[in-house]
This record gives sequence, C-alpha cells and structure tokens, in this order.
Amino acid sequence: MSDESRVRFRVRDHIGVISGLFLGGVAFLSVLALAIMGDEQAVTLLVVIVVGIGLIALGTRMRG
Repeated sequence: MSDESRVRFRVRDHIGVISGLFLGGVAFLSVLALAIMGDEQAVTLLVVIVVGIGLIALGTRMRG
C-alpha cells in the first residue's frame, strides 16, 4: 500500500468534532455532578439526553 493511497488523519481537519466531543463531555459531566448532588432538574435533563441519544441511535439503525 503506497503512501498516496492512504488517507492521513489530520487533527485540523477534525477539530470541530474533537472539540465538540470534549465540550459535550464536560457539559455532560457537569450535569451529572449536579444530578448526583440532588438537583431534580439535572436528573430530568440527563433522562432527556439519554433517551434522545437512544432514539437517534435506534433511528440510525432502522434507516441503515
């Protein structure tokens, strides 16, 4: 396999995805910490997030 046929991974080409995953993870952990401390609205938000991601994953599998 020559070097020309391989696709190189360059961070700057994927910086939006990488930063989105990082910032999303920070936000999720912040809401999780609030939920652990007993905030009922944070628990509701976590349920909505988990159900939403589940529906997106299910819809992707049904479509694909």
